[in-house]
Amino acid sequence: IYDNPEFFWVECDFKYTHKNGKVISVTMTFNSTASNLKKNKQKFEKAVKPILQEASKAKTTIEKVKIVHDYLTRTISYNTSANLSQSAYSAIVNKSSVCAGYSKAFMYIMNQLGIRAAYVTGSASGEAHAWNLVYINKKWYNMDVTWDDPIGNPSNNYYYDYFNLSDKQISKDHKRDAIGKILPKCTSTKYNYDKCSDLFEDTVDTDDTDNSAVPSDLISSVQNETTTRSLDSSSYTQADLLT
Repeated sequence: IYDNPEFFWVECDFKYTHKNGKVISVTMTFNSTASNLKKNKQKFEKAVKPILQEASKAKTTIEKVKIVHDYLTRTISYNTSANLSQSAYSAIVNKSSVCAGYSKAFMYIMNQLGIRAAYVTGSASGEAHAWNLVYINKKWYNMDVTWDDPIGNPSNNYYYDYFNLSDKQISKDHKRDAIGKILPKCTSTKYNYDKCSDLFEDTVDTDDTDNSAVPSDLISSVQNETTTRSLDSSSYTQADLLT
């Protein structure tokens, strides 16, 4: 689910049973959008189309990333009571979400633009949290769109405190969990906002907008990490609602 935010109708919760050390069944749960999936897919695609068209016109990856960052912070309201808050649908269609929705929306749009991105889980200031990694000019960066959209922020104000940070920079208040640590390290500061804000119109990127995914072993690694945590029980429910 973390790697495929387009499956917005699939919930974060699941159960599995195992026998003799092997998983024999997995039960997924679905949110309310699944009841009329065709219609809700159309609403989702219609809602995301304007930002895809706008960002696609940009010449460089960093410009595209900024356009999407600004769009999400401008159009989404942070709301812990938001409906479907663990899905990209809540952010893109309903415009009301928590960190999970912001981060899944960002990842989905990046994927559609051919920019590599990842969904990171962990904590921020001691509370469960999610943010993103984004790949620019052959380097990974941390991106926290949620924390660049403070509660009560006027729609015409933009913040870039968590725009393309290194692991060292973001570690002052963000910490990856066990699954998040599997993801690529972020060591560069080249595209911190204060270092690249004057380049958005003139920067010429190298060819980093490839369609290759985050390293292919990550999905299996995440699955292994998740399923090996509680093999001493006959069933397991993952319900880590990230805010």
